[in-house]
Amino acid sequence: MFTDGVRRWITSGSLVLFPVLLFFAFLTSPSDQNHEPHIFRAQAAKVEISAVFFHWSVIVMAFAIIGLAWAARTRALTQTGAVLGLVGAVSGGGLFIADFYDLATAQNLTDEQAVAVTQAVDGYAGYVYGFVFPSFLLHIGVLCLLIALVRDKAVPVWVPVLMLAGVFFPFFTVEQEPVVQSAGPLLQLVACGMVAVRLLRAPRVQVPQHALA
Repeated sequence: MFTDGVRRWITSGSLVLFPVLLFFAFLTSPSDQNHEPHIFRAQAAKVEISAVFFHWSVIVMAFAIIGLAWAARTRALTQTGAVLGLVGAVSGGGLFIADFYDLATAQNLTDEQAVAVTQAVDGYAGYVYGFVFPSFLLHIGVLCLLIALVRDKAVPVWVPVLMLAGVFFPFFTVEQEPVVQSAGPLLQLVACGMVAVRLLRAPRVQVPQHALA
């Protein structure tokens, strides 16, 4: 079993690494959000790099969720947030493999065929309701955990607000260049960084309970 100090460092490190990976994921994204085949062909390297960054950012956030669930004291909200967050992380992590399939179709089929394949996948109810929608539970779960920490008086109230702003910013700037969208993860970095600092500065405990008490 991990010691108190190791859990703190893993959780804090994950909290910081998540928005950093997400920042580079947006920054290296292709300059098109509709997966147009000709753009995917022209920016193939960006498609691969961005997808890998997105994938690993979700994996890292799963570690942060587990650590935050251990640290918070408001049990009902914490448990709800942990379950929703982990379900979202597991669902969301697998979504980014779709970028590689879209790239493969763009490189090996005509544009019309590639678009038809992508549209067909997007129309599958199992894909939409079994993978896409559940992936958004990641954000809801993390928000619940941060609110729990606010109720514990462990972090300021602006932390979940800023985190939420960072989540929505890329959606509001979806028509902008990736460099603009990448500002969203920077907002999340400030919020996550505050939690990480508070976690590392909290009094040491000998058993895995309420590190931020």
